[in-house]
Amino acid sequence: MRAKVAVLAGDGIGPEVIAEGLRCLSTVAQLFGHEFELTALPFGGAAIESHADPLPEHTLSACLASDAVLLGAIGGPKWSAPQAPLRPEAGLLRLRAALGTFANLRPVKVHAALADASTLKAQVVQGVDLLFVRELTGGIYFGDKHRDAHSATDVCRYTAAEIERITRVAARLAQSRRRRLTSIDKANVLETSRLWREVSARVVAREFPDLTLEHMLVDAAAMHLIRRPRDFDVIVYDHRGVGESSRVEAPFTIADLAEDATALLAALELESVHVMGISMGGMIAQELALAHPERVRTLTLGCTYCGGPGSTLPTQPELAAAVMSGDRERALRAMWEANVSEGFTQDSEAFARFRAIGLERAVALAVTMEQLAAIAAHDTSARLGELNMPTLVVHGTADRILPVENGRLVAELIPGSRLEIWPEIGHLFFWELPERSAELVRGHALVSA
Repeated sequence: MRAKVAVLAGDGIGPEVIAEGLRCLSTVAQLFGHEFELTALPFGGAAIESHADPLPEHTLSACLASDAVLLGAIGGPKWSAPQAPLRPEAGLLRLRAALGTFANLRPVKVHAALADASTLKAQVVQGVDLLFVRELTGGIYFGDKHRDAHSATDVCRYTAAEIERITRVAARLAQSRRRRLTSIDKANVLETSRLWREVSARVVAREFPDLTLEHMLVDAAAMHLIRRPRDFDVIVYDHRGVGESSRVEAPFTIADLAEDATALLAALELESVHVMGISMGGMIAQELALAHPERVRTLTLGCTYCGGPGSTLPTQPELAAAVMSGDRERALRAMWEANVSEGFTQDSEAFARFRAIGLERAVALAVTMEQLAAIAAHDTSARLGELNMPTLVVHGTADRILPVENGRLVAELIPGSRLEIWPEIGHLFFWELPERSAELVRGHALVSA
C-alpha cells in the first residue's frame, strides 16, 4: 500500500507522541511492505507563532490532498488567555469542518497489567471495554457566537441529518461488539437532546433492529461510569443446546444451567455482577443467587416462577401443537401470540423482529423438551428466604405463559424484594416496554450499588 500522510505534530506533548507514532509507522511499513509519504506541516499554536494562523492554507491543502492525517495535540497556556485574538482550537474546528470528520472514536479498554495504575480501584476498572462515539462537526462548537461587555451567547444547533449519520456510525460499531448502544444526552432540559433521542431511536428501530438502544442523561452517565464502568457491558450467553453452545448430551436441571453461568463468570474473571433472568432465565438466576450469593450484586427476576406450593404452570395445548407441528412459521406465530399481550400481537414491526430472531436462533425440539422438563422440576420456593441481595421482581398481568401470581409469590418469598406489576402487559414485557424495562433494571442496579 502507498499512502500520503499529513503529519501535524501541534503543541505540548503532540510532537513527542507523533515522534513515537512515526516510529511505529516506519516499522509497520517495513514489516508489511507499505510505503508512506510523510509531510510535516505547521498546525495549532506552533502555526500561530510561525504563520499567524492556527491552520495555514498550505497545511489545509496538504491535508485535503492526503490519504490520512496524523494529528498530535494542540493548545497550551501561551494561547489560552480570554482575550487571545487567535486560538489553536479554532484551527482544529476548521480542519474538522473541511475534512468532514464528524465522528470521533474514543476506545476505553483496561489491560489487566495496568489496572492498579488507575486512579479508580482495580476491581472497578478490571474488564472495562467501552467505545465512545462523539459528534464533531455540529452542536455548540459550530453554532453562532456573540459576545459583548455584559453577555455572551453560543448557539447549539443540530440537524436531523447530522444526528442520523453519527447514529449510524455508532450503531454499525455496536453491531460488531455487543449489540448495545447507549445514547447520552440532556433531554430533560435541552431541545436539541430531545430531537437527538427522537432521531436516534427512529434510525436504530428502522435500520438496526438487532441492537438494544437506551438513552441516559449525562449526569447519571457520569456517575455510572465512575462507579460501575463495567456495567455498560452486558454479557448474554446461550444455554446448553441453544445458539452456539454445545449440544445437549444428557438431561439437565435448572441448577445445572446456573452452574454453567457460574463457570462463565469464572472464565471471564468477573467476581460479581448484576444478574437479570427472564422466564427460565429467572429460574436460573434464582439458583445462581442461592448457590453463589457472593457473585450477585443485585438480582432482577422477570416473568418467572419458583415452583412449589402456590406456583402456577399452565399447559399451553395450542402452543404445544404448533411447536410440535414442525411448521416453523406456525410455531413462531403461536409463540408470539402466547408471549405478548393481546393488543401487542398486532405490532407487525415487533413481530418481524421476533420472527427474524426465531429463524436465526432456532432451538431444536429435543432441547425444548429438555428445557420444559427442567422447568417442571424446578422448585426454589423453600430456599428463596435465604436470599439477601437487592432483588427486583417484574411481571405483567397479561402473562399467559407464567401468570402474574407467580411473580407475586416470588416477591413474597424473597425478603425485602421490590415487586413491579405492569397492567395489561404480557410475558415478554421487555418487548412491549423496552425503554421502561431498561430504565427500571438500570435504576435498580444504580440505587442498590
